[in-house]
Amino acid sequence: QVQTYPHPSSGINAEYGGEAARAGERGLLLYNGGTVCDDDFDQNAAEAICREMGYSGATGWESGSYFDIQGRYDIKMDEVQCESESWHSCDYEQYHDCSHGEDVFLHCSDGQEPAGFRLVDGEGNDIEDGGRGLLLYNGGTVCDDYFDTHAADAICRELGHSESSSWSSGSNYESQGDYEITLDNVECSAGNWSSCSFIETHNCGHSEDVFLSCVARTVTMVTTAAPTKGATAAPTEPSEVDIDSCFMADRRTSGAVIEEVTYTGRLQCVQLCLSHDSCKGIAISPTYWSVTGCYIIGDHTTLTDSSWQYASRTCFDPSTDGGSEEEEEEEEEEE
Repeated sequence: QVQTYPHPSSGINAEYGGEAARAGERGLLLYNGGTVCDDDFDQNAAEAICREMGYSGATGWESGSYFDIQGRYDIKMDEVQCESESWHSCDYEQYHDCSHGEDVFLHCSDGQEPAGFRLVDGEGNDIEDGGRGLLLYNGGTVCDDYFDTHAADAICRELGHSESSSWSSGSNYESQGDYEITLDNVECSAGNWSSCSFIETHNCGHSEDVFLSCVARTVTMVTTAAPTKGATAAPTEPSEVDIDSCFMADRRTSGAVIEEVTYTGRLQCVQLCLSHDSCKGIAISPTYWSVTGCYIIGDHTTLTDSSWQYASRTCFDPSTDGGSEEEEEEEEEEE
């Protein structure tokens, strides 16, 4: 039994790699020490179970094989059906016809906004490609006092892009009034965040909210041509790849996880993938998690809709020989 939650009598808890999951992390859902199958599972069930564990609600759920430890557990619950977001409205079975590929993973929320910077559209959706969006910091807007190009570049780099393309301020979205203003007086002496100072109080109105556009980061990779016998391999011309264009939004890959690290930017993920010969692609978990992960994937199998991003190695590694068209066709058939 892992960490006890506020309702231990329910027998429900969540693990992250064998340890109790924190709010925002993807956790393997356990019931009485066994996993939960996804048959009939829905958002009502996710909400009810997160609340039963003492959280404010669920930000999402999914199912699949992600942890090696899953096989150590029996499957203890199936056919979870909830009429509302209360556990008292739920029915379930304690026998199953499932495999561990159907184990439920939960993302529970403690009611706090994701930490750090985000760019969002007028509906509050994250903008991942560097396009123009409302700048948020810890869930609130950023005032334009002292804001300049250095600040714009530094924040774009924090978001995983190469630099800013433009910034402005004003009232452009009706939704701006729904946010608090959480950052002001941003002053940067250079284009990196470590050079910046700021305050988290303000004397601003939402007409001073910052909007930001970033330049997609590219990576230059040098490949070598196969040498003839007795010759030395010579580097080919370097090729620039637009990393951001390789990532497909609202996707999730299933496959063996070779390595997992805390996400700090797409370039970091690409470089890590290139360090593994067996890497077939990269999956990035949702940015609304308290800790977003970069997953290096081998033995790629399927793609399914979810709030993830995925990039195939064939897109950003020029040395990869073929397979991309065939892989895309397989993905379309599977969908």
